Amino acid sequence: MSEATQIFQVSRATIHRWLKREDLAPTVVLRRPWKLDWAALAADVAAHPDDRLIDRAQRFGVQTVICGART
Repeated sequence: MSEATQIFQVSRATIHRWLKREDLAPTVVLRRPWKLDWAALAADVAAHPDDRLIDRAQRFGVQTVICGART
């Protein structure tokens, strides 16, 4: 198993999950949508360079999560 982890550059847990699968066809992961408009965020940073993350989050209507603790 150690050799497989090195060859495929994955963890042992991944190898174990692969061994449990009936079909080893590749899994397609579609790109997940982003919550933010990156251009609007860049404009906001330019307009308010000294704002805190919480201030930006409130303007964009999103939550901030730091180390799993919601604010």
